[in-house]
Amino acid sequence: MEIKYRYQSDRKIPDWLLEETGGDELLAKLLLARDIDTQGDVRAFLGNVEPELTDAREMPALKEAVRLFLKTVRERKSILVYGDYDVDGIAATTMLVDLCNSLGADLNYYIPDRISEGYGLNKEVIEQMRNKVDLIITCDMGISNAEEIELARGYGIDVIVIDHHSLPEREPDANYIVTTRRLPEDHQAYHLTGASLVYYFAREVLRSLNRLEELADYLDLMALAIVADPVPLLAENRYLLREARQSFIESSREGLQALFARVDPGVDINSFSDLAAELIPLIDSAGRLAQAMEVVELFKYDSSGDLEKLADKLVGFKEDLEEIEQEMFAEAREIIGDNSEHKPVIIYKKGWHQGVAGKLAERLVDIYQLPVIIMTYNQEQEVIAGSARSVAGLDIYDALKKAKDLLIDFGGNDQAAGFRLEEKFLKFFNKKIEVILNEKSKLLSEEKIIEVDLELDFEEVNYQEFKSIKQLEPFGRGNPEPVFITRGCLLKNKREISESFRGSKYFKLILEKAGLRREAVVYQESFGIAEGSRADLIYKLEKSDYNGQDNIRLKLLEYNEVEPDRGAEDISSEGSKGIELIDWRGRDRNQLKFDSEDRVVYYREGFGQIELEPVIDRYQHRAADKLVFLTLPPSFEIFKEIISATGAGEIYLAYSRAEKRREKKFIQQLAGILKGSLNKDGRARVDLYKLTVLTVQLEETVELGLKYLESRGYIDIFSSDQRFYWIRPGQEADLRSEESYKQNLMDLLDEKRAFARFMTEESVEKVNDLIN
Repeated sequence: MEIKYRYQSDRKIPDWLLEETGGDELLAKLLLARDIDTQGDVRAFLGNVEPELTDAREMPALKEAVRLFLKTVRERKSILVYGDYDVDGIAATTMLVDLCNSLGADLNYYIPDRISEGYGLNKEVIEQMRNKVDLIITCDMGISNAEEIELARGYGIDVIVIDHHSLPEREPDANYIVTTRRLPEDHQAYHLTGASLVYYFAREVLRSLNRLEELADYLDLMALAIVADPVPLLAENRYLLREARQSFIESSREGLQALFARVDPGVDINSFSDLAAELIPLIDSAGRLAQAMEVVELFKYDSSGDLEKLADKLVGFKEDLEEIEQEMFAEAREIIGDNSEHKPVIIYKKGWHQGVAGKLAERLVDIYQLPVIIMTYNQEQEVIAGSARSVAGLDIYDALKKAKDLLIDFGGNDQAAGFRLEEKFLKFFNKKIEVILNEKSKLLSEEKIIEVDLELDFEEVNYQEFKSIKQLEPFGRGNPEPVFITRGCLLKNKREISESFRGSKYFKLILEKAGLRREAVVYQESFGIAEGSRADLIYKLEKSDYNGQDNIRLKLLEYNEVEPDRGAEDISSEGSKGIELIDWRGRDRNQLKFDSEDRVVYYREGFGQIELEPVIDRYQHRAADKLVFLTLPPSFEIFKEIISATGAGEIYLAYSRAEKRREKKFIQQLAGILKGSLNKDGRARVDLYKLTVLTVQLEETVELGLKYLESRGYIDIFSSDQRFYWIRPGQEADLRSEESYKQNLMDLLDEKRAFARFMTEESVEKVNDLIN
């Protein structure tokens, strides 16, 4: 694997750059790594100067399109706004609807059904509207609909296309096409979203009417579209987003406010990125389940619908989509098997939901780090619909292009694409695309290049440096999160964590470099480096907040095992050298205090308060010389992990022999915690970390406990991610699943009971043998 640096370590930081960054050396280095190396570029990127946005006169056909639009409004002619079903298209459609309504236009709007109609203009809709509409305005689509627009023009309907997608070989004969794709590729507005183009359209309309003060009404949805659509977050997109994101947080749209009230209580409502990350899946799920029109009705300013009911519907769409995705994910994992040959994942399942195929493909790419193609059957169109996703460096669009002779049509970009295929060609397509992807994967493995911004020492992996990185936000295409490398890290401990709910697993690591220890996570199915080995690590930094503390850890992207330098410490003796176990089992806690100068920490999980400080658990560590186990961790792996994370040399076993009785009331204890968590609406957001600490159980055990309680009808889990679960009182029991969950749960509890028995009854010497 070749590692390519964005930054040369010997590159001197200019004095003016340090001044612009307030003396922040890491931020200055990152800016240089991204070739943001002039005073003007730095000030513009960091928002220290007012940006100059593109003038309307530079936008091809914009002023002419606005004149036609205003003429249509003045003459009281009918307008149809025709938009796309993704988040950008929904935002753009809503903005145009608001603009038309503010002018008193005779208006209809339409968003096609993803499943039955697919992307773009529909001839049947044009036929139905031919005597009812005088002007069609497309937004976030239309550029590839030459035949449909020709049909509309033949009926005497004017057409304005507002679209940011690439220009096709045959452009439509619309009256005007408003697109930035006729600008030079290096123009700052070249990569605007569909909603941003509508914003510029609205700006020119309002400027013509001397009503520019109303332009702020369109900033909120434009901001949402910029982060939802995969456009480079540079140049004009970055300027617009910086200007618009506060408007989103403070939006006066009653529909947006209704959705804000339904986001996860743990989300910072003053953070644009957090709020947008919550809302985008809600909006996207409606489009995937063919209900995008309802989102426009919710978001537009003059909505006459029941906003609370509409907001609840969006939440319901997301829950439905997640349930469908989870079922498809489980089936896909079964179909794939162990995939020890690392072949590209190509699956066709006739009954799968087309709207979920892309999300499923993305999830499988994350797990297997391979290109993935998911195909379903579209009953309405009587064709196979496929969604393809890829890994960095492998162009999936180009792969489909090489198989285009078998496809009805296809589109997308290098990382995500979609296509349609006649069922009779499925076998031929599968064979051909597998050969193509295998060839590309082989080339990728031979030429793999990892782009790294900077080389960091572990002393630079801290919250202060993390805040420096955050100044580069918003991250996205063209401005990715920084990637770092640290060489020769010693793997002190690794623990595999199984996710019962999502059916996957990841690894938690404790790493050491130059006497400093850091936590890391690897979201992969396997991690082949053994404890005591050294590796070069390529990673991003991520925040893991817990109990009011912001912990910074490494999120590994790549790793490469290396031989230690000749002058390095001897690895074989470093792993557990100097660890001494002291038997304090059953001691009175008043006898566990140390002198104030001692660096000591107390590990404790479970309920209740204690006077001893500082207290740690499996999720919050600190370096120490002495480590006292007041309670017994749920497994030997976690026991070792805590010792490794603290780096303590003296380990005091001070837990009670009653530890082995803890499992008897686990389910009752878990049920009681959940019941006490329900809010006045009968819902609760529960934190897996806190549940494991309170019950002193493995993550997998708690997840199985949640699923067991759900199968009994006690709770309903209606949403989850890797850490948080949304629950509500159960609706009905699932007796078919109950016994399976119960048996798996009992097996895990039996394992823990055996571990507790060993750790409370055996001699310290035997425990020490396992550690050393």
